[in-house]
Amino acid sequence: MSIRAVREPANAKVDPAHPILYQRTYPKPPDSIVFVHGLHGDQAPWTSEANVFWPEKLLPGKVSDARILSFEYEAAIGPFFGEDDEITDISNDLINELMDHRTEEEKLVDEAKQEERPIIFVAHCLGGVVLENALVRAAEHPRKRELIGHIHGILLLGTPHFQPASLAAATTYLQVAQAEVPSESDLKDRLKRLSGIPQRFAELKQAGAEFEVEGFYAGAGTKLGGTGKDVKIVDEALARGPDAPPPERLARNQLRLSQYDGEDDKDFKKVVRVLTQWASKIVLPEENKGAANVSNATFSGSHNSGLQLGQNVGTLKGFSFGRGSLRLNPPAPNIFPTYGITKPGMELYGKFTPAGTEVSGNPWIMQRDKQMYGEDAEESKLERWLGAEKAKLHNKYSFTFDYGARVCLGKDIAMMELYKGPLQVGLL
Repeated sequence: MSIRAVREPANAKVDPAHPILYQRTYPKPPDSIVFVHGLHGDQAPWTSEANVFWPEKLLPGKVSDARILSFEYEAAIGPFFGEDDEITDISNDLINELMDHRTEEEKLVDEAKQEERPIIFVAHCLGGVVLENALVRAAEHPRKRELIGHIHGILLLGTPHFQPASLAAATTYLQVAQAEVPSESDLKDRLKRLSGIPQRFAELKQAGAEFEVEGFYAGAGTKLGGTGKDVKIVDEALARGPDAPPPERLARNQLRLSQYDGEDDKDFKKVVRVLTQWASKIVLPEENKGAANVSNATFSGSHNSGLQLGQNVGTLKGFSFGRGSLRLNPPAPNIFPTYGITKPGMELYGKFTPAGTEVSGNPWIMQRDKQMYGEDAEESKLERWLGAEKAKLHNKYSFTFDYGARVCLGKDIAMMELYKGPLQVGLL
């Protein structure tokens, strides 16, 4: 299993001293578009019958400044419907390989820009299940969860979101894959594990993950071997995840859902439109020009009425406030009940915690976490939050007024008042 670089960005410059794939420098950190295939492995799912590997041949013309990567692994139906949890091994490898690859990238990018490397995922078929499971597991890991903050979009092509009642759909899937269909009772047990992935992925979104999710499904049927019948492997209902927007239809079957011959292909245009829209929305943080330039801004002509300015400002006329101060001195330092341990329990900080235990959090402590904020977590630094990307990370990890489903209903209004009020008084 590995991450393979399909194509480097058009703005990459080869270092003459090290003219190899990874020894490149960039005027700005490139976006990474990561492809995760489903069954049949390697290049095949992305390659048309005319031998067009579209991530390499077609996509660069639409997003020239993106680095295009492919996660490659041995794909078989067994890990998904087998008794062992092999899918988790594949999911862990996806995150680990991607983080290793990004560590290599850090050598190529200015230190101040290392956190500005956005990610877009494209997953086909069961590759989407691998991806969703990978992100769910990464969110539970103190180091790996940082990766989620860099994800801007996830595009799913015919990814099935099985539920415990999806027996007929799962049977069809196995038949098309020419795999052995287990007994009804065994299949029900295996679907319970698979069905938990999309639900936990939806909970990840509900908890504050800010990436977008779009999906497509196959409008045409696929031949069921030995019968000559056309069957829908993943229909619209199966392609739609919990709390996700409805997927769009592509006029091809499940196996060709990720294969395109040229830029004139109508389905290719639909897919690439989503990717280019996401890429165009990515705004890299501005260069850090210091607190003076930020503080010299005025409310005149501003669309944010001082809110964004108040979030970023450091010290002004004796006032010290903004993101850094609210992180270190949260206005609601309560102990918030945050998570209830479910059966059969879990290991927490090296100790087994039984089901039914309520885990609480305190923003004063959590917002000083050195694993999240670095060794200088106790310091309030203006430059830590300058720019749109860093501001997004702050908002994501802020525990002030609680978090996720238990967040205080008045948080947005309270934060606006806390950001704007002192600044407006300070400017008088």
